Amino acid sequence: MKPISVSARFHQTPEAVWDFIFGDGLQRVAAASKMVERIEDYELRSNGTPRYTMVMKAGPLRLRSVSDYLVYERPRRSVNSVIGGLFDGGTAYIDLHPEGLGTRADMHIELAPRNLPKRLAMTLLRPLLVPMLAADFRRWVPAAKQYRRNKD
Repeated sequence: MKPISVSARFHQTPEAVWDFIFGDGLQRVAAASKMVERIEDYELRSNGTPRYTMVMKAGPLRLRSVSDYLVYERPRRSVNSVIGGLFDGGTAYIDLHPEGLGTRADMHIELAPRNLPKRLAMTLLRPLLVPMLAADFRRWVPAAKQYRRNKD
């Protein structure tokens, strides 16, 4: 199945963008997002990787999935497997690249639905999901700028 890829350009360094996204148990991301309702059961494990439940909203529906991190390389890259929910069986990547005076953030989601109904649903929903995810990812940019301003 074709992956979903979205990008956003932040005005901060990769370290500051990483802190915005991954600091505070992803609560800042949830606050900035229209798709992520909340993060639950956040745990930073002894190997330094997080695991948590993400509750996403899609209209009246609430979709829960577990994000289980495989790679957590501050401030450059994260890779997590998705268990349950809409992207069940998928893998999500976030890569941060210094670019000029800021950072380009790339999110790439490899979709691997585990059964036929989910494959069909993802095939039908993909044209709607791509612009929604792109818009939501870009919402993080002003929130990160505001966070940085409040932190300084």
